[in-house]
Amino acid sequence: MRQNRPGFTLIELLVVIAIIAILAAILFPVFARAKASAQKSVCQSNLKQISNGFLMYADDWKGFFPADVANPWFLAGRYWRWPLKPYIAQSLSRDPAQQADALKSNRANGVLKCPADSLADGKYDGTSYCYSASFYHSAEQAKTLSLATLGTTPVSPQNQGAVEYPSQKIMVGEWLSNHEGPRLDWWANPPSGARVYAFADGHVAWIKGSAILPSNDPSHAPMDANLTVGGIAGRDVY
Repeated sequence: MRQNRPGFTLIELLVVIAIIAILAAILFPVFARAKASAQKSVCQSNLKQISNGFLMYADDWKGFFPADVANPWFLAGRYWRWPLKPYIAQSLSRDPAQQADALKSNRANGVLKCPADSLADGKYDGTSYCYSASFYHSAEQAKTLSLATLGTTPVSPQNQGAVEYPSQKIMVGEWLSNHEGPRLDWWANPPSGARVYAFADGHVAWIKGSAILPSNDPSHAPMDANLTVGGIAGRDVY
């Protein structure tokens, strides 16, 4: 004759629930850190590929870095991604919903987007990275370049020979501090967070905002690779 087996008592059930809660409290932060680390690694890989793209472009154009003489805001990814398209394996296409804007695309992702960047789609057309304006303004122009004049100073395409500190001059970097709060732009005042940057020699590093050298406009943008003291001939880190 089949006998009924007793079920869990309330105390036993509470003990099991407590154990599961303790395990979750231990493991969830571990998983979160692992995910954040993986996202940062992808971001570093993205910037390595992008920086290689800039350097290959320069090789093909007699040492000159990408620039648009009619556009001082070429630093935004929505602009520089087009001339770099052949070098970074991006099949960009025009946005059918915004045909009037030839610079917008409906496929800006992959290497152009940091997986930790939740704001890129709406704020930067799906591009997480900023190109330093130092690479299309001369060292002489840099002396008077500021946050206020950045969009009105004439563009002057620069050559690799003008870079005096390639391992210390930021070429491309994250707009936002996606891997360490607070999530602010790279010209934040006061300097904060940390970002992944690619340098003129092609190496990539994760650097805290507090480690970036003061810019040419310290009162408005204390850390800004667009406004490096000395411009393309200057350095952003020691």
